[in-house]
Amino acid sequence: MSTNTRGVVLISVMMIMLILSAIGVSLSQNYFLALKREGYVNFENNAFQYIRAIEVLSEEEMKKQFTPQRSSTNQSMPFFSQPISVQSDYGAILANAKDASSCFNLNNLFIYQNQQFVANEKSIKGFKKMLLLLEYDEAEIDPLIDQILDWVDLDDEPRTYGLEDYFYTGPVSQVKQYSSQRLFYHKSELMSLPSINYFNWNEIKNYLCAHPLIDNSGININHLKEKDALLLASIIPEIDITDAESIILDIPLEGFESLDDLYLAFPNISFNESFLPISLTTNLIWIDTEIVHENANMDARTLFQIKNNETIILNRFYNDH
Repeated sequence: MSTNTRGVVLISVMMIMLILSAIGVSLSQNYFLALKREGYVNFENNAFQYIRAIEVLSEEEMKKQFTPQRSSTNQSMPFFSQPISVQSDYGAILANAKDASSCFNLNNLFIYQNQQFVANEKSIKGFKKMLLLLEYDEAEIDPLIDQILDWVDLDDEPRTYGLEDYFYTGPVSQVKQYSSQRLFYHKSELMSLPSINYFNWNEIKNYLCAHPLIDNSGININHLKEKDALLLASIIPEIDITDAESIILDIPLEGFESLDDLYLAFPNISFNESFLPISLTTNLIWIDTEIVHENANMDARTLFQIKNNETIILNRFYNDH
């Protein structure tokens, strides 16, 4: 065999080895990627089961703590001050219970009358005051309110600054969907409204929520913290943020047990004229759960309503950050 022929054979063998090596590396990468993907899927499936276990434990504890209905609740209660725990393959999983009324529920801007969602003028005043306290102008606030009302109401007539379906489905619209004609499921739905662009979403979202009910269950003043001063100032006429901070700091650790006690503690504050009801007990509770394992994690927020001595799951969100 000539030297040239041997060289060609050697190069061919080396090329074949190189190709086989590349194929082997590719197969190995795909194999390990498949294993990793399977690991994430198993973690996710297990996480869902553990989150459900946390919810069941939370329901049982709520029945103990809130049945019969309590006249008042406070932050020092073990249910709110101590985590709920369940053992898992990933170690102890902890969940925390929080009062869910410490926010402005967008759906409180409506009342339901004659099979229609109608504007709740009293709540709208509180919402407007909140945005004014955040130093937005009425010229920015009024279009947002009208667009919120038109997004939910059942008619096709736009308000003064409002918008109806033909705007959202038109050729220049980025939304490309009909107005919902239902209550808000999540506060992020506000991002569909053009007027939200005039607001700092990362700022205002901290004060908002979208609980799927409009029964004006009220804001539990016993659970408010100093960071909630703007919310309290928004719903009580004629007080500012400084006044609200002072009120919150003067709330006893055990909370107020009756509205009479609250009125006596702050005789100059018109709590009974608030834009949203002031309550001393809670019937809306968040259960926050986080599960972490190696490089994977999942968190969940479950919203419970306590009604007629029963617990109802109203909402459940995963990785909602």
